[in-house]
Amino acid sequence: MKRFILSENGLKNIINESYGDKVMLVKDYLDKNFMRAALEKGGKNIAIFVKLNNSLPTDISYWEQDVLDILERDFLDLISDKKERDGFLKQALTDWYYNKISKFGSLSNYDFLTKRLDDVTQSHIPSSDSE
Repeated sequence: MKRFILSENGLKNIINESYGDKVMLVKDYLDKNFMRAALEKGGKNIAIFVKLNNSLPTDISYWEQDVLDILERDFLDLISDKKERDGFLKQALTDWYYNKISKFGSLSNYDFLTKRLDDVTQSHIPSSDSE
């Protein structure tokens, strides 16, 4: 039996590469359709997303949840697992707003995958009893 050992950094690189195209697809959509803005409320800045029309701002603005709803509708087939897709879109939107998406399409974190990766690695690691 051959073993394949993958370091945590190696796994992160694979994840970054597998999501890079999806991240860039969402980023390009957001760049084309929205502009970042903020509203000060109670001493805190609240994220606002201004709708663009032909690259020009309109009078229409959205809250973060409104934009997430739009993304969930428009990118329904991007990732088949709803929980993973929702987490991915939320992270992509947050990173887009704060300019944290790398030029290669990497997100600032992949916490939305943590449980799923734990399930996968645990189910594929043979117990010490089976050797």
